[in-house]
Amino acid sequence: MTSELVLWALWAALDPIAGLQAAEHAPARARSLPRYELDVRLDLTAMQLEGQARIELPAPRPAGPVVLRLYPNAWIKHGPPSLRVVSARASGAPVRVEVASRTNVRLHVAASARVIDVRWSGSLPKVPRQDALSLETLLGALGGGSDDDGLGYGLYGVTGHSVALAGFYPALADVRQGRWDDAEPAPIGDSGPNHLCDVRLRLELRRGRGVAVTPGVDVSPQAPSGPASVIVRQAASVRDFPLFVLHEYVALEAELAGVRVRSWVRPEHRAEGGRALGFAKSALYALERRFGPYPYVGLEVVELPLRGGAGGAEFPGLIVVADTLYAPPDLGPLGALLGDAGGASAAPELGAMMRELLEFTVAHEVAHQWWAMLVGSDARRAPFVDEPLTSWSAALAIGDARGDAVGRAALERNARAGYQMARLLGTSDGPVRRPVTGFASKNAYGALVYGKAPMLFSHLEKRMGREPLLRALRGYADAHRFGEASPGALFEALASGAPDPAAARAIIRRFLDERRGDADLGKASVAELVQRFLPGMDLGPMAPMLEQLMGAGGGLELEALPGLEPRPRRDPSSPRSR
Repeated sequence: MTSELVLWALWAALDPIAGLQAAEHAPARARSLPRYELDVRLDLTAMQLEGQARIELPAPRPAGPVVLRLYPNAWIKHGPPSLRVVSARASGAPVRVEVASRTNVRLHVAASARVIDVRWSGSLPKVPRQDALSLETLLGALGGGSDDDGLGYGLYGVTGHSVALAGFYPALADVRQGRWDDAEPAPIGDSGPNHLCDVRLRLELRRGRGVAVTPGVDVSPQAPSGPASVIVRQAASVRDFPLFVLHEYVALEAELAGVRVRSWVRPEHRAEGGRALGFAKSALYALERRFGPYPYVGLEVVELPLRGGAGGAEFPGLIVVADTLYAPPDLGPLGALLGDAGGASAAPELGAMMRELLEFTVAHEVAHQWWAMLVGSDARRAPFVDEPLTSWSAALAIGDARGDAVGRAALERNARAGYQMARLLGTSDGPVRRPVTGFASKNAYGALVYGKAPMLFSHLEKRMGREPLLRALRGYADAHRFGEASPGALFEALASGAPDPAAARAIIRRFLDERRGDADLGKASVAELVQRFLPGMDLGPMAPMLEQLMGAGGGLELEALPGLEPRPRRDPSSPRSR
């Protein structure tokens, strides 16, 4: 513990970003927004919730029934739905509730109705903790995960010391081209709402202890109220409003020009939590300077057990980072391989790799505060808009903090190398400009959206020059601040801001619509990729075996390597070695 405190003190003393002065930290109110008044009771013993919501509807709104989305029902596919609408009323009269699909509920209200009152209930599944790092997470495929096991990314449910409640209330469907968007979420990528709204939450925690973490600000302090504790929070101009209840966590806190930044971690991860706090502040400083004022009054960084290969998740004013990036509990067969290849000397390289991956993941999720939260886009129909730009922006922020060479290396590891590894595993190249549902697998989605497409911005930077590229991006951010950009708006802004618009459009088409990934990003051997992540490590005779396994056209099964047995899992009740 003492050594951790010393390390944290040194980290704070070297903080390079004191003194930033921002012009804005609260959303500008340009129009009336839908509003949610949520009154929720959460039983932390039974893991049940019940709630009432008063929802002010947008005006004008599409004709016909109002559509509410129950997003956790898409993540939890087995058994009864996690959320259900119990009843609804408008102007004091009951409303007919039609269950249209697992995630869609239609409320048959009069066209004149402006407010609806909804009662709902929910149950929280137990989400088993991911015991070992996945290959996708290690390679930086931040969004290439999926909910193949029917439990989502771990963003709705109970895991160990945390309760994750993303999408815990019935939310209005987005309005697309004059109609409610009732398309079912895909099993990969994002699934949550995108529309701006105001939220006020009154939360009552019953029979249990925990600290509630949400975006927004405290309206009243957490205080005991009989056998329960009650908090009230509110947030303005947000596109989502998650809730996390954390038990036996610690919060490391700092301030950056009026923005409170907090890193919520398990006590044994205090040192890594301090690093995450520093990474978040550094990214905020760089990205605000590049793309305009950060839109919220605070930023919460929450360590959470994520699943399905996801390294992080973004919400307005709040980001989630996988706990395996703070201190991996077990590398499984991959750890056995790296241990055999590098022996005791592999440990420092592995530690450096995990710190770099933590840094990139935090920077990536912070960059989402601009691309998708401040400047809205359709993450399901056009994931090629926000995700590639977010990864490039993360590398830009790292370069601003630690030098351009370090930033370029981060993009190489977390974009180009991810594409190259996916190609070694048999994933095909293809166009990026398509909806989430257009990708055949999570590997294809990760390889193209998170691997190939971010390199588009590097090629544009070489052709345009950095300053014209940054001016175009700042103009795009200013033009669509607290709005939603069409799928083509970003690329038209980039082309229009280029000294040679025709050349810029050709580069954009090449990366988004053509199959030139191998020519543009190159191919790599297993040994080359290992060197990119773990400089100095020699795979020796294992390199050709890995090449042969990958070249066979299937997934990489580390257990199939001759003489390589998976390490036994640790007893979960024993202290984690550090």
